[in-house]
Amino acid sequence: MRKDSFEAVIFDMDGVIVDSEPLHEQSFLEVWDKLGYRESHGIHFPDFYGRSDRVVWEAFIEKHTPNKTIEELIGLREDRLIRMLREHKPLFEAVVPLIHRLAKRGTPPRRSGRRSKTKPRC
Repeated sequence: MRKDSFEAVIFDMDGVIVDSEPLHEQSFLEVWDKLGYRESHGIHFPDFYGRSDRVVWEAFIEKHTPNKTIEELIGLREDRLIRMLREHKPLFEAVVPLIHRLAKRGTPPRRSGRRSKTKPRC
């Protein structure tokens, strides 16, 4: 194998392809607002950096008794985040040309990170 050849490129989405971290927090706040907990959610986000959404929801549920299941809460937040991502399109500028160059070479981009309901679009 040549030194400059490779079979695939793996991207970690958040912070590499998309600057979505601010939208993660905002999507939680908007769901809590809708549920009536915007000012009283009791979650300190830095305590949850690098942790799953489920862990955040479990901590929220410990403090409150929402009338929704954890699966429903996770779904509400994921739906809100997806709408925000589609609206704001927080892609880093250089990513799209890079993906197009890789595609012309026949190198399939692969993503890692949290599961997604959406397919990457360029």
